[in-house]
Amino acid sequence: MTEMVSVLSGKTVSEVEAMTIPDFNKLAKEISEELKKPLPEGKPLKHIKGHAINYEPAKLSRGQYITVQHFIKGDIIDNAHLILASLTYNEKTKKHEADKHSKIAEELQGAELTDVLPSCVFFCNLFAASIRSLENYLLKDLLSKGMRPEIALQQMTTLMNGLDGYTMLSRSQTLKESA
Repeated sequence: MTEMVSVLSGKTVSEVEAMTIPDFNKLAKEISEELKKPLPEGKPLKHIKGHAINYEPAKLSRGQYITVQHFIKGDIIDNAHLILASLTYNEKTKKHEADKHSKIAEELQGAELTDVLPSCVFFCNLFAASIRSLENYLLKDLLSKGMRPEIALQQMTTLMNGLDGYTMLSRSQTLKESA
């Protein structure tokens, strides 16, 4: 809870730990109440912090695709601003400005959650739909590589269940190892 209060209040962990118990409890309660509210609805914004965003994967350049793949391999939450910056383009030239990637990512990191959330939901739904549509192909691929059918089916079931979005598979596996 300390880390959650830290992240959502903008305070450092040290500042949160130095708070009095009543102050901490009050702030934790406020945050808890905010998290219970329904998520804002809406369509992904075409512009975030003044940057145009491309929501059509087929229109990405090869460089953008490779950059997105690079950042997806890391912690997606920590890299969300970098991924989103990879999807921006200049409206005048209709081209992505790779040389401004770091600056754009920094600006997007300061975007309001209500502006960014619909875009994140869009891409999560796109990813989930892609994986679901590839389920039979992925299962056949596992079997062709010599995996036993019951293990392959178990792995695919785990993957499909992981698409709910509550816990990233790599994190849940890490937690099991450390327990």
